[in-house]
Amino acid sequence: MRLFAACCVLPLILASSLLAQTDKPAEPQKYELGKDSFPVEGVPTGTVTRHQWTSQVFEGTVRDYYVYVPAQYDAAKPTAVMVFQDGHAYVNKTGEYRVPVVFDNLIHQKAIPPIIGIFIDPGHRGDSLPDSRWRANNRSFEYDTLSDQYSRLLLEEILPEVGKSYHLTNDPAQRAICGASSGGICAWTVAWERPDAFRKVLSHIGSFTNIRGGHNYQAMIRKTPRKPIRVFLQDGDRDLNNEHGNWWLANLEMESSLKFARYDVKTVWGHGGHSGNHGGAILPESLRWLWRAEEGPYRFENEIAAFIAQDKSNPPPTGAVLFAGSSSIRMWKTLEQDFPEATVLNRGFGGSQISENTFFADQIVFPYKPKLIVLHAGSNDIHAGKSPEQVAADFKEYVAKVRSRLPDTRIVFMEINSSPARWAEADRQKEANRLIREICSTGSNLGYIELFDALLGPDGKPREDLHIDDKLHPNEAGYMIRAELVRPHLK
Repeated sequence: MRLFAACCVLPLILASSLLAQTDKPAEPQKYELGKDSFPVEGVPTGTVTRHQWTSQVFEGTVRDYYVYVPAQYDAAKPTAVMVFQDGHAYVNKTGEYRVPVVFDNLIHQKAIPPIIGIFIDPGHRGDSLPDSRWRANNRSFEYDTLSDQYSRLLLEEILPEVGKSYHLTNDPAQRAICGASSGGICAWTVAWERPDAFRKVLSHIGSFTNIRGGHNYQAMIRKTPRKPIRVFLQDGDRDLNNEHGNWWLANLEMESSLKFARYDVKTVWGHGGHSGNHGGAILPESLRWLWRAEEGPYRFENEIAAFIAQDKSNPPPTGAVLFAGSSSIRMWKTLEQDFPEATVLNRGFGGSQISENTFFADQIVFPYKPKLIVLHAGSNDIHAGKSPEQVAADFKEYVAKVRSRLPDTRIVFMEINSSPARWAEADRQKEANRLIREICSTGSNLGYIELFDALLGPDGKPREDLHIDDKLHPNEAGYMIRAELVRPHLK
């Protein structure tokens, strides 16, 4: 019966696939530019200047580059930066992308911050630059090679040079990089090699194919802890298919790998070919997405990146007691003094929720191989509107994530605590605690710390003298109570 059903279904699938194929245009689809790609009366206009650079990183190469400065530029403030490969194509106000015009409109709308655009052509070796900058003879080497060399060109030469005239930000979350074709994979390579310097990537028709090994990214992304990069991919199913690979399939593979590794990724696919037509048409919306406010777990990227940088310069020992969770853990500055008998590590961050600790486990749990995790989170979850049942489910997911790679690590949950600032949420906090206590009592190698009642006064309400002025976070006395409750679990 099952064989008969499969035989019936397969022709339907094939027929559906063939119908989908016939829906595609025979030739690449033509996409029209929207209103944000044209000058608008009354919108302040930025300035564009042209420069030339002789590189030491790519010795013997010469290139043009252009600098766009928005009308809203304020020299007193560090300004966001966006770099474009094949700059001549992106800076052209009548071309396919028209970035200066789009920047003018979106900055005026406050859809993106004021951004200094740096449009860089590929390097060329020779007495004079070619008429077509696409034919610069060092382009493929610079763009398609999987190394940090191009990022060094930016960080050691171009940005410092532009920085002599303009106040550029050093915040990697306020630096973006964009390119098309080989320039698209180059944009990704820069962020991949230097996420401490660039964390936003926009790739048009990216060449994630085997020109110089770019097809390996799909596997590298899956096997490397996620890096703090936001990435927008655009391509069309009429893109190139040649001896280097299939551009369309390669971009689909990139999307799959990025989603598997839980990157902040958005893709827009179309029926375009290997040109800037589709990417230019959607550029305004692409930039809106790329520069949107941080949200979800990604809002903590800077804090997690700081932990990673700290671990790189001063590797922590494995087998320690890891304190994880939200700001009450992050602000526990006396952990080492409170627990001299143990090696402790503090990885509390922001106003995080349990699910966000799960999200970042690859970065701030697994590398340490802790023997014990003390997790204190959940208050922010309730405050954000999550039900007690969802909070308990999130805790189960955290345990499952840790167990998947650290089966012998003990996990102790320090229950959601009462506080004067959130006393109105106490009933939901207590119900979430009850559900998590049940999980810990029935699960293996789990512990539970009862904190809620320990912070109440004779009147049954939270003691204000155990909290700092915000009436939410503990003071020194509040942390002393926590330390006494945690200590028995260290044994």
